[in-house]
Amino acid sequence: MVNVIPIPKANAGANKILCIGSSVNLIATGGTNYVWNNGNTTDTINVSPTVTTNYIVTVSTGSCFAMDTVLVEVIPLPKANAGFDQSICTGNEATLVATGGSNYLWNTGDNTATIKVKPTVTSSYVVTVYSANGCKNTDTVVVKVNPLPEAKAGLSFSVCQGIPFQLKASGGTNYEWSNGAKTDTTTIIENSFGIKNYTVTVSDGNGCSASDQISVNIQSSPVVNLVSESSICKGQNITLAAGSNASNFLWNTGATTNSITITPLTTTNYSLTVTGANGCFTVVNSNVIVNQTPIADAGMDQRICLGSTANLKASGGINYLWSNGEKTADITVSP
Repeated sequence: MVNVIPIPKANAGANKILCIGSSVNLIATGGTNYVWNNGNTTDTINVSPTVTTNYIVTVSTGSCFAMDTVLVEVIPLPKANAGFDQSICTGNEATLVATGGSNYLWNTGDNTATIKVKPTVTSSYVVTVYSANGCKNTDTVVVKVNPLPEAKAGLSFSVCQGIPFQLKASGGTNYEWSNGAKTDTTTIIENSFGIKNYTVTVSDGNGCSASDQISVNIQSSPVVNLVSESSICKGQNITLAAGSNASNFLWNTGATTNSITITPLTTTNYSLTVTGANGCFTVVNSNVIVNQTPIADAGMDQRICLGSTANLKASGGINYLWSNGEKTADITVSP
């Protein structure tokens, strides 16, 4: 009698699809003993191939055996890319753009390729990129947060209109004032009064900038209406009046009144300083031109006969007026 042993029905299982770097269990059935082509001798083995691989199992029962093959297809991971590291200034946003797959999941919880973040400190952002076949990979991008410069435009102060004043900023390496100056220091003259605001934008080497503002109280100076020039004849006097409602006056003659009356012998410049209640002052000048009195000469006395005429010739000036109404230097009379 011949004892016939049936050939075992070797089964290595269904083919597998595996993402590179992962592992999978292969389970063989159909016999009592198993030998895989990688040397394993159990029905179940765990494999982690780096390329698509065929695994063959030999299944035996007694002296009979059979073989089966299972294909493990290895799929590459997506090339996850979270983009280049970035630097931003405090308070600004960064736009992060991931590529390499069909679906994305950031550690912020966002599930789009592009996200906007606004970190307050330097932070790392991790994106998990999924391919269409279900494999995934990760990448990290760092957003560096640079502090803003400590912009300082200085303390507010008061100044008189028309008087130059200086503003000085600090806190950075580059400066730009609202008046267009691009240095830390700027000199300004304001001819109108009131509160004036000046803003400076300060930036540093990392490209961050901040602004600060200073208020300057431009105080009004007294309005003085003093004639700038006048003419008199030598020996005459003239009154110069400030024409101002201020209360403090100082002439270069030493007088402290609103007006002065003078009799200069030669052309003279008179200076007046008018000070207001706020301490602001205005300096004005008046030039008094002194014209010399002409030396009038009507000529020598003459003697004529009744019925005759006399020729009179005046000199010493450019305009003449005789007592008989004539207006020329030379006249003929017949008294």
